[in-house]
Formats: sequence, C-alpha cells, structure tokens
Amino acid sequence: MFFITPIKLRYSIILVCLLVPFLDSPLQATPSLDAGQIIREQQPQREYPERISIPEQERMQQAPDSGSGVKVTVKAYRFTGFDALVQESELQKLVVDTVGKELEKGGLKAQLARVDSFLKAKGWFLAQSYMPEQDVTSGIIEIRLAQGLSDGNMTFNQNKSVRVCSSVLSALGNDAVMSGQAINERKLERSLLLMNELPGVSAHAGLVKGNAPGTTGVAVDVSEGALLSGAVWEDSYGNYYTGRLRTSALLNINDPSGCGDQLSLIGTASDGLEQAKISYTYPLGSSGLKGNLVFSPMQYKMHKEISALDVSGQGQSLNGGLSYPLVRSSLSNVTITGGIEHKYLFDTNFAAKISQKTINSYTIGLKGDTFDQFLNGGYNTWSASVTSGYLNERIANLSLSGNQGGYARANLGMGRLQRVNGLANLNLSWTAQFASGNLDSSEKFYLGGPFGVRAYPIGEAAGDAGQLFNVDLRIKLPMPASYGTVQLSGFYDAGRITMHMKPWHNSIQTATDKNEYWLQGGGVDLTYIYSNRLSLKGSWAHVIGDNPGRNLSGHNSEGKSDSDRFWLLGTLFF
Repeated sequence: MFFITPIKLRYSIILVCLLVPFLDSPLQATPSLDAGQIIREQQPQREYPERISIPEQERMQQAPDSGSGVKVTVKAYRFTGFDALVQESELQKLVVDTVGKELEKGGLKAQLARVDSFLKAKGWFLAQSYMPEQDVTSGIIEIRLAQGLSDGNMTFNQNKSVRVCSSVLSALGNDAVMSGQAINERKLERSLLLMNELPGVSAHAGLVKGNAPGTTGVAVDVSEGALLSGAVWEDSYGNYYTGRLRTSALLNINDPSGCGDQLSLIGTASDGLEQAKISYTYPLGSSGLKGNLVFSPMQYKMHKEISALDVSGQGQSLNGGLSYPLVRSSLSNVTITGGIEHKYLFDTNFAAKISQKTINSYTIGLKGDTFDQFLNGGYNTWSASVTSGYLNERIANLSLSGNQGGYARANLGMGRLQRVNGLANLNLSWTAQFASGNLDSSEKFYLGGPFGVRAYPIGEAAGDAGQLFNVDLRIKLPMPASYGTVQLSGFYDAGRITMHMKPWHNSIQTATDKNEYWLQGGGVDLTYIYSNRLSLKGSWAHVIGDNPGRNLSGHNSEGKSDSDRFWLLGTLFF
C-alpha cells in the first residue's frame, strides 16, 4: 500500500470505509438478517406466491374391478401416454419388483400410486396414471398416463393498482403454459416467482377449466404496491473522523415505465460526509435476466483530532451488471451475476492532491439460498465471486507496496438461520476474502464495524485477506402483538486478518508487529419493530482479548483504547 506514514495510512483506510456501503463491493462482510441489511441492499418487500391451489380433478376411468380376491400374475407392464414427460425405462424401474408376482386389485393400485408420486416429483403435478379397460389374463398390465395438458392460456386478473403491462406478465408465463403440452409445476412456479420479483408486484395463481376438453388453464391474480416506497433512518454507523451520527434516506420508484423496472435513490450525510447512490434495474427479456446501472458519488472532510491537517477527498463509482436466475423455486435458488466497475478516487491535503487513482474491475459470481427441515427447519445462504482489476495510481509512488497494476481477489460467504423454537433462532455466518497479492485500500477486507466484529470501530483491521465469523442467538420476547415485536440477541464475533499478502520493509506499524492476527468480541442487542413501519435497534459490544493490531500507543483505528462500543439505528419505512 502506498501510504507510508501512520496518518496517511489511517485516512486511506477510512476513505474506503466510507465508500463500502455504496459501491456494492464485497469488502463489507455479509450482514446479519435485520432491518439494516434490508435497507442497505435496497430491496423492496414483496410477498411470494402461495403454493398453487389445485381444484378437484376428475379421476380418469379405472378398469372395472374383477372381483375381490382375484389375483393376476404380472408378467410385464406396458406404459402408454408418457411421451414428453419421462422415459419408459424410468417407469419400468418403479414396478420391476412386482413382475412375476401375483397381485390383487389393491396391489395394482399401489403401482399407480408409485407412478403418480414419481410424476409429481418430476414436476408433472397434473399428470395421472390409470389402468384402462383391458384383458389382464395374459399378465400384461397396461398403465396409461393422462398428462394434464395446458390450453395455452394464462389469464391475469389485475386490480386498478397494477401498472405493469400485461405483456410483461404474459412473457414471463409463456414457457409454463404451452398449448397442448403438459403443465410442469417447476416451470409454473419459476414463472410466478419471476413475476413476484418485479418491484411491488404480488402474483397468486390457480388452475381453472381449460377452453378445450381435457385441458387446464391458469388464472393469476395480480396486485401492485405503491409507486413510491422507501425509508429514512438515523444511525451511529459512521466513521469517527467524518461523523458517527448519520442521516440517510431511501426512495424507490417502483415500476415507473410499466415494464418492471425500478429507480432507487439513496443519500447519506454526516458532519464530514456526503454520499449518494443512484441505481436503475431493468428486466431484459422474459427469462429473468436483469440489468442494472449504479452511480455513486461521495465527498468527505476529516474532523476531530486531525481536522488541522485539512484532509478531504472525493470518489465516484460507476457500475454496470447483469444477473440471471439459474435456479428459481420456493425452496432453492441459484443466481449468476457479472459486472464491471470504474472507480475514481482522490485525496487532498491543504487543497493539494496527495492521491489520485482509477480502478477498473470486473466481477463474476454465484449466489444462492435453500430452505430445509433439518432439526426445526432453517434457511441457508451462500455466495462466491472472483474479481479481477487494474489500479492506475497517478500521483503516489507504489513501488514498496507493489499494488500498482493488475490484481485479483476471491470472496466467499455462507450463512444459516436455524429455527430453535417458536421464539428463538440461531444465525451463523462466515465470510472470507483471498487475494493474489497486495491490494489497494478500496479492495481490502475489514473486520471492524456494525456488521463485522462489532466491538471494534469501522476501519479496524484492514487487510488483503481475512475471515469473519458471526454467531447470533435471537429470542423474541413475549408481548401483545398490538404493541409490536421485541427481539433480544446475544452475539459473538471473531475475525482473522492478513494485513499484507507480501509484506515489505516497515509495512507493519503495530505494537505487536504481527501481519496476521485475530479480533474477538461479544455483546447483546435489542430490536423493536412496530407495524412494519418503525424499527429501533441498539447494540452493545465488548472486546474479548487484546487487539494485536493496535498502534504503538496502544490505540485502535480511532486513536482510542476503549473496550466497549455502542451502535444505534432507528428507521421509519414508508
């Protein structure tokens, strides 16, 4: 890293901390699942569709009962009507264990149940198996499949609040309702979930009688939320030198064009910081592919003990990306993402530029989530991404740190929200960064802050590589629902940082001279939520053990040696 003196090193790190929430960078560790995370990710609340309600279906005519107790020696099975659904070999495997045996009526019906369960597991939830009228004395048993064909129609019942065009909804549902083809539950579920991902849209589907005999149609009830939504909040998540207390506001303009797009505006201000984020997301086609553009300007000025140095700076980031859902279902999702980013950053001292740099990078990643019934049930998340970029430093000499030019890093994350009982859940998360070499301050991993090791300030323990572990036990306190919801949490945080992948002479200016070390902390927080409109959260964290990254005076990145830290957040949603 090119800043050699302790003061310059400090404010270069602080600059990155200010940019982290608005540059969509993996520098910031994955937040716990709370209101603060929802605000930062700027995702609108939406209700996912219920399981599709299936009307009572008329059972296909079965072969007449040949009489109670009459047995048939099964020599073979012949399947018909399975084309385009499954392979005959798959069906034969289901019943092969009964070939050569004598079966009564109940035994034959059991084979139909096997076939039906198999078809539903494949997503053919309307398909039914039955035995047509036949002569079974030969021992050859015919099982016929009624596929549950679509009439090719998906109708939309829209109330007056709906702005999204019917053509957009129809395009998302086309693959699920092909005329004359069987309706697959997986395709239909994917289509409905993609509809529900449109900003503010809520879609619920049911099956109706088709236009042609023996066919089924799909009817979708669609509603849409307000054009404008957002939040305002006050928090103490700011940097010590630019003002801990911050005021922020978020405005979402949902589906302004009727095509399922969204424009989001967010701004934050404190004593020494002004920053904004303007993002636009637009669906590309009907497959679930989305494009997004993000512009993030920022300017800061240092206060507190170093205000006399007249340190200030600016930064801009422009990001363009794509995302595509490889797997989209109610229980499991996998999304591939890719993006390019251009950053321009500079710092000044007494109005003279002391640092000026541009960074161009591209990132590709995968992320996903699953629900399961392990123990009392849980929710799992994971992510993986690789970033490659190029740093062009225009002023300072980087020959010592060696981070000028190309670089690469990888980021991984895993988390689980485990249900303990009706009032408690356990949240576990792990995030990590690995680097090919020494990185610029804007690409480093940070342990401190309200979403990291909460006992340490923002900007504490910056490094090229690191790992972070968070454990939260959350308990919902019993109280009348009309009063709101109160949640008490106890947490433990631990992180390991590698300051420099390739240390150089005098690069480590700490009291312990360690390039790699751990930080630990624990504490409690209390959250109050009222009617999904108001959220208040307070956290207290205490340092566990010492801080190997302290400076020669025994201080942390804020120039202090305190072992207790408090975080406050209050949010109003609209």
